[in-house]
Order: sequence, then C-alpha cells, then structure tokens
Amino acid sequence: VIWPATTFIMLLLANSCTSGLVASTWVVMSPFFLEALCCWPIASLLHPWEDPAELVDSFARIRFDPDTFNDEIYATNCTLCLSDFAASQEIVLAPCTGRHVFHEGCLAGWLRTAQ
Repeated sequence: VIWPATTFIMLLLANSCTSGLVASTWVVMSPFFLEALCCWPIASLLHPWEDPAELVDSFARIRFDPDTFNDEIYATNCTLCLSDFAASQEIVLAPCTGRHVFHEGCLAGWLRTAQ
C-alpha cells in the first residue's frame, strides 16, 4: 500500500513529468486508491474484530478422546505446534470442510501472525 502512494506522490512532485506520464499514473494507481477508499472500510465493517484470534472463541470445542483422535477421524496432534493432544487441553475444530483440529492457543497465535 505504501509503494503506490509513494510513487504517485513522487510523480506529482516531479517537475519533469509529462502529462502522459501523469495520466498513466492515474490509470495504474487508481485501483490501489479505490481499494484504500472503498474496500478497507467495508472490510472493517464485515470483520469488526480488532484481534483476529477472537474468532477462535466462536469455533466448536472438542473433548479429547483417544478413540476419535486416531488420525482417522481427527489428527493425533496439532498441525501448528506438532504436539500430541491431551485431555487437559482446549481443542478447537476449525469451521472448514475438513476436520482440522488445533490447540486453542496455537490457532489464536497463528491467526494473529497470519492476518
């Protein structure tokens, strides 16, 4: 987001720009400005979470059961930290079509860094 704005400002401030160069800059940079003006405010309305890890609170919780955590129904370990699941841990089920399960803390941390 910074490079389009910087490029545009530098071109406007340059005294030697031809009118064709300024016009082509408007054409090339306009999608970035439209995104900044339109899409970001809309996205913040659709996804009002300040902390993306808050999404984890809405995911289903699963109790650890060695019969279901056997790599046939659910994985035996968290795919983020690769540690095996245990009964004392919070295990969350991701809301996608697969049966992806994670430690609650691992998924929350990943969502924060992957945003």
